[in-house]
Amino acid sequence: MSKLYGILTLCLIAAVYTVHRSSDERQYRGKLHLSTKTSYPHHASEQLTLPSDVTLVKVQYVSRHGTRYPMLNDMARIRKLLGKIQVPAHWMPPDLIDDQNAGKLASTGHTDMHRLGQRALKRYRDLLNTTATTAIGFQSSESARSIDSAMAFMSALDLSSHLNVIPRANDTTLAMKYNCPLWSHYKQKMSADISSQVAIFDSLHAARIQSRLEQKLGALLPMGDIATLYLLCGYDLALYGNHGKWCSLIDEPMSFWLELRNDIKYSRVYGPDGADINRHIACSLVSEILDELEHGSALAIFKFGHAETVMFLSTLMHLDSALGSSDMAVTGAMSLSQARARGFQTSLLVPFSANIIFELYQDLSHRLLVRMLVNEQPIRLQQCGGSYLCPLSTLHTAFGNDVGCELAKVCSVLNL
Repeated sequence: MSKLYGILTLCLIAAVYTVHRSSDERQYRGKLHLSTKTSYPHHASEQLTLPSDVTLVKVQYVSRHGTRYPMLNDMARIRKLLGKIQVPAHWMPPDLIDDQNAGKLASTGHTDMHRLGQRALKRYRDLLNTTATTAIGFQSSESARSIDSAMAFMSALDLSSHLNVIPRANDTTLAMKYNCPLWSHYKQKMSADISSQVAIFDSLHAARIQSRLEQKLGALLPMGDIATLYLLCGYDLALYGNHGKWCSLIDEPMSFWLELRNDIKYSRVYGPDGADINRHIACSLVSEILDELEHGSALAIFKFGHAETVMFLSTLMHLDSALGSSDMAVTGAMSLSQARARGFQTSLLVPFSANIIFELYQDLSHRLLVRMLVNEQPIRLQQCGGSYLCPLSTLHTAFGNDVGCELAKVCSVLNL
């Protein structure tokens, strides 16, 4: 009987795969919400018309690394799930759970970062067309995937520039969480709140999600295993472009709610719903960026870090208010309309290769103006009255004491 059940399960999965394989890939990709494992959006970069009296003078570019393989703990989760369900053998590429690949930049990530570099070269050609080797800077955290991402990006620019790799022990800008005891302290304290909110979410949504998957998979899975299956869908799409295998089990409504379940954690560990330190831990990064824009000699600096680099910078700058609603915390009890309107949505903010760009312009009166882009799309900053162009002086004022901070003091736990 168990053997027959296994055969029927495989047939059911194969039928689902066949149906979805014939669907339009681009349309399918656009529907899924895959949190931090989302492929970089391959839309055409928006070229917003700017006033004719402004000139681009500098660029500061902060990027997450490209698509990577799962980390060791996620590989272990995937193996555990594979022991519980039966799927066609070709659904599980061996390299996806090869421990030697853990955390490494994938070929897809290399390609995406190279393409980002090509678009940067096209957009900022006048700035990058310089013979001064010190005019263009490149920085990376010491993580191999960030270094490899930087090198892929740099290869598209064809510049003889040096990559400055920041040792983790001294990194206050790209991998700052490793040098912030206060953040580590509050991360542990957030565990209870995260568990409570996830429990609320599961009480409202788990039965419906489990039922949908049981119809497709022929097995009733606990939410922890469903979260792993959702993770597999993200990696399968980002690494291999497969929308008809693991992702054939995840429809758009399911992916939407599972992303919200993930964002409960991310919004507290790295985002605006966590401890106050989350709003300040990127202070060295934003200070360095603003100082370079106002006083630095470099025309462009490109920095390569991690998902948390982008999330911490976004949290300090309140970018959730530019991406959607920031009126309420991300919770397990959010209604559909509240969840769709939320500004903190990881698939929009931190897909693989995510980036935040500061473009500095000068008008005819020599006033310095900043335009912000998130994943190459211009955004309106709340601090600047909803304008695309914001006086640099206004940003200095908006970020207050975070400008010129000493991260060691900001992150001290001595007073706890």
